[in-house]
Amino acid sequence: MTKQADRDQLCGRPRQFVADEVIDAALDVFWRQGYEATSAQDLCDSTGLGRGSLYNAFGSKHGLYEQALRRYHTQAWARISAILAGDGDVKARLTALLHWAVAEELGRCADKPNCMALFAVMERGQVDPLVTTLNEAYTRRLATQLTQLMQMGQQSGELSTAVSAQQLAHTFMSNYYGLRLMGQTLADKAILADIVAGTVAHLAP
Repeated sequence: MTKQADRDQLCGRPRQFVADEVIDAALDVFWRQGYEATSAQDLCDSTGLGRGSLYNAFGSKHGLYEQALRRYHTQAWARISAILAGDGDVKARLTALLHWAVAEELGRCADKPNCMALFAVMERGQVDPLVTTLNEAYTRRLATQLTQLMQMGQQSGELSTAVSAQQLAHTFMSNYYGLRLMGQTLADKAILADIVAGTVAHLAP
C-alpha cells in the first residue's frame, strides 16, 4: 500500500481532511525555508507522502506552494478581519490591529522570523506572477475594509475629514506594513509602541 493510501485510510478520514494536513505541513516548510531552498524531498519528509503522490495531488512543487500560500492568506485574513470587525470604536479597532501586528512579529520563533506573505513577496515577487497576484488581491481586500472603517470613523467624528477615507486607509496600510517589517528587524517594544501611538494619533480630527 502506498503512503498516500495509508494516509487516506488512516482512521477513515476523508481525502479533503488529509489534503488539508498536507497543505499545512507544506506551509510549515515553505515558511521556514522559502520556496527556492525547499526540495521535493523536504516536502515528502514533512508531509509523509511519496513524491509521486504529491505531484499527482498538486501537480508540482509550485502547485503545492500555491495552495500553501493561499492557506496562509486565508488564515491571516480571518484574524485581521475579526479584529477590524470587533468591539469598540474605530480607533480602538485600528489600535488593536497594530498591537496584534507587533505581537505577531515579536512573538515569532527563530525558524519563522517573517510574515509568510511578506516573505513570499520579498523572495519571489519579482519572478512569480502567482505571488504578485495573491498579494495584490489581499492588499486590495484590506484596503477596502480599512476604507469602510475610516468612513465610519469620519462619520462618527473620531477621524479626520481633511483627506478622504481612502487616503486615510492607504496611509494606515503603509504604516501597518512598515511596522511589521520593523518588527522583524528591530525587537524594541518601546519604538514599536511609539509607531502605534503615532499612527493612531495622526488619524484624529
